[in-house]
Amino acid sequence: MTPRDMPIVRSYWEAQVKLLNPVPWLATVGGMGTHLKEGTIQSLIYAALGALETSFVYPPGRTQCAASVLTVQGNVFSAGSYFSASHTLTVHAEQAALVHAAAHGEPLIDAIAIVCAGTSKRVDGFTRPCGLCRQIIHENSLQNGGADIQVIMCNPDGSYTIQTIAELMPKAWPEKA
Repeated sequence: MTPRDMPIVRSYWEAQVKLLNPVPWLATVGGMGTHLKEGTIQSLIYAALGALETSFVYPPGRTQCAASVLTVQGNVFSAGSYFSASHTLTVHAEQAALVHAAAHGEPLIDAIAIVCAGTSKRVDGFTRPCGLCRQIIHENSLQNGGADIQVIMCNPDGSYTIQTIAELMPKAWPEKA
């Protein structure tokens, strides 16, 4: 592949994701609904791990977090968190990735991958999205016709677990858009 053949991309990590996963991202398995393909999962994890480098932490030494989203159009956008000493000014990685996608005209997502490095807040070995981030992911699913967004929670070593936003928020509000 020559540079002329390369797709137009917004970042190094997006280029890597497009090269790793040029196939459609969803597969229907046994009539059970839509699930992510393993290659898509790995691409989202790779993009989130790459975005860890962009995470801004203050004071230094705090937990670094990053996220990547798969939009309904099939594009991947990633972002690191932006921590503030005041806490109230902090932008979570999930929020930043959703805003990054929306800024490029692709606000609706099918999946999100989340990774944190240097945290002790893991449940069953994986960092889960906080309540604020669960809420905005849930609201995104409502805008997407009630789609059950896949939330991939991964570790820096690449291990992961997946839950849907409905599993993470069983009694979500609002119930409908």
